[in-house]
Amino acid sequence: MSKWQQVHDDQGRVYYYNPETQETSWESPDAQSAGTWKTYTTEDGKEYYYNETTGVTTWDKPSELSETAEPTSDKKPEIETQNVPENVTKSRLDAGMLNLDRKLAAELLLESKLVKVTATSNAEDAKVQFLAMLKEGGVDSTWSFEKVIKTFVKNQHYWAIDDAVQRRRLYEDYLVKKLEQESSNKSGLIEEFKKNFLREIQKYLSQGKITHKTRWVSAKNLLTKDQNPVFEHSILPDAELEKLFDECTEKLRLEENQALQKEKDQALSELEGYLLQITAGESKEDLLWDDLYTQLQTDARFKANKHFHVLTKLDILQLYASKIYPSLVGKSRAEITSIEKLNYRSDRHARDAFKALLATKNINANTTFKSVLPELENEDAFIEICGRNGSTPLELFWDIVEEKRQLQKVKKDLIEHSLRAHLDQNAQGADYEDTLDSFDAFLSTLRQVKDERLASVDLVSAEGTSELAVIHETLQNELTVQKQHEQSVYKRKRDTETRHLAEWLAAHKDSVDSSILVFEKAGHTEAGSEIKVEDSSDHSTHSIISVSDRDATVKRCHVDVTAWKRNLGKVEAFERLSSIISHYHKKTPAQAEPALHTALTECVKQVSDLLTSSLTRKRPAAEIPVPEAKRTRPEGEKKPVLMNY
Repeated sequence: MSKWQQVHDDQGRVYYYNPETQETSWESPDAQSAGTWKTYTTEDGKEYYYNETTGVTTWDKPSELSETAEPTSDKKPEIETQNVPENVTKSRLDAGMLNLDRKLAAELLLESKLVKVTATSNAEDAKVQFLAMLKEGGVDSTWSFEKVIKTFVKNQHYWAIDDAVQRRRLYEDYLVKKLEQESSNKSGLIEEFKKNFLREIQKYLSQGKITHKTRWVSAKNLLTKDQNPVFEHSILPDAELEKLFDECTEKLRLEENQALQKEKDQALSELEGYLLQITAGESKEDLLWDDLYTQLQTDARFKANKHFHVLTKLDILQLYASKIYPSLVGKSRAEITSIEKLNYRSDRHARDAFKALLATKNINANTTFKSVLPELENEDAFIEICGRNGSTPLELFWDIVEEKRQLQKVKKDLIEHSLRAHLDQNAQGADYEDTLDSFDAFLSTLRQVKDERLASVDLVSAEGTSELAVIHETLQNELTVQKQHEQSVYKRKRDTETRHLAEWLAAHKDSVDSSILVFEKAGHTEAGSEIKVEDSSDHSTHSIISVSDRDATVKRCHVDVTAWKRNLGKVEAFERLSSIISHYHKKTPAQAEPALHTALTECVKQVSDLLTSSLTRKRPAAEIPVPEAKRTRPEGEKKPVLMNY
């Protein structure tokens, strides 16, 4: 069954339409496909094949052509260039056209009633006549050149152009110009339709049938229901119509939004001034947003203003957050800044008054705050400065003391340097520490110093003596701090070397001389037994440490310093310990031996502790008793189960 349908256009002309491929043709495709093939020979003897019905020319032998058919070289077909294969050159096409003209000229012509063709001398007039013929004949892009030849071959204007190639070229130029004209006309038609369609949409908008919120689906259904002629005769696809509709509604939406925003801006401007009036009072500054909005809902002025009706709660909140709240915060900050300035001036006046009070007190470089506090605590200046910003009373007091110390430091350093130099030159006299024991000894020694740098120091007047008393006290304090530091360093070194000596004794307990320390084995000596302290009735010269399998305890602690020196004099740890103690007590040699005795006694105790720690690490872990296996409960006689059926 053929897929092509025969259709009539508005003028009654017949054309063919394929519903599947959407193709149209003025000639019947079925008739064209069933043409007759004939064989021809070119001038050089090469065969080619021509379909008289379709006008197709090919070098390949068609399957419909019988192999026994003999070629007829006396017939030349008219060649249609748009159906010629690509391997056929232009010269051959032109030759084919000339042959066709010869064929037509050689045919026997009957007498015609038409006017005989007269040659046109003007080439331009011939072109105009030929193109006018094509236009009057309704030639368009659906016409093939073969159809043009068949249709106008008896028209005198056809033969106004002698050259077949030129006729072909004019035909193609005509189609190109016609296509351009049709395209231009089509563009104008489309633009005109767009204007009409938008005019219809505007009419529906003005009538209220659709709004800027209406979707295209709803608008399309409405246009279909109303049988709108513009929509029914649309020359644009549905997608283009939807795009036009969306552009129109979007433009309307923007216009309405702009108008609404303009109304909102005016309303917000009026509301801003009104809210500033509401929150201007002192009692309204802490008004929260929720309370403010609730108050607006019941406010008569707010309800009466028609401009406020376009505002939403979010619009009012944004206005409050961007304009009203920053204004309230700015006012609060301004008040805080003003109060801070007042407090700053008040704080400064309080500090100045307290400084004036401190200037009336007798404060020197060694004065402490607790010594002057009883004189200050009941004063108004002291009470006024407490709890204020800035420097505290204690800091102001220490500022004065530090200032006194800086002024005194130069004289103090000069006196200390001169005094130490004088005492070093008189080695047989009192040392620096003895000189600082009393102020009288300090002043007497200072007066004996012969140093030109002390010429500016007042050593006679009461005021100078008072200043020297403060310097003396300062030097005493510095000496005390120095001695405390030296003592701390001495104890740390002594304890370290005592520990090293104890470790050496614990490691060499088998080679330690029995005259100083004896290690005896104890079968069942209990841990934590008390140390037996030496007494006058005990004439033993050595200490005893009882060692068991579990620990070690000091059974007796008796230290003979002489015996220890004799037996351990070459042990490095003992030498360092003795040297540290002797150096520290070089000014008091009598205290060196008791200090060494105390250190050795502590060493014996540490030896016991080290041995106990060593034995504890070597002791195996106690075995955990394994409990007896849980005995199973004897089962009694089983009783039958009664089943109630």
